[in-house]
Amino acid sequence: MDTRLQVANRLASDLSVSVGDLPGRWQEMQQKLQATERELKILKSKIAAEQAQDVSQSAKTVGKLQVLATVVEAGSPDELRQLAASIASKLTHPLVLAGAEINGKASVVALAGPEAIAAGFKAGEIIRQITIALEGKGGGKPDFAMGGGTRPDLLPSTLTQWLNNLG
Repeated sequence: MDTRLQVANRLASDLSVSVGDLPGRWQEMQQKLQATERELKILKSKIAAEQAQDVSQSAKTVGKLQVLATVVEAGSPDELRQLAASIASKLTHPLVLAGAEINGKASVVALAGPEAIAAGFKAGEIIRQITIALEGKGGGKPDFAMGGGTRPDLLPSTLTQWLNNLG
């Protein structure tokens, strides 16, 4: 029997349809997957907004700045970046350092508002300092920077120590 026919018969059997109905079933499954992915994206966005709201309430005041260093839940560096931006948007004069364990590694992001930069805090320098402690690297601009490291176990203590050293 032809290998392609064997594959088609196996798929039809697994999906409980005839070989002739495979294209329709495949299209139906793709549409369901796309709808599920849209729903998941919406739910992740809602969870991130709630997490940002909760976390932003624990900001520490340092001079005029609202400073926050926290470990959050994020599934990707992009989600971490978006979450940190959401947290920063809830603060008046933000200086935000957020980290997450993503795929077994530490990921960190720093955001510094104009007031933080004027006060001498630069996101790129903060990330370079933090990632050394996490046995990694990173950097960026004065207002935004990202990095990572191989020691996610050190993430909570590293962020806490950074925050405590601010005064």
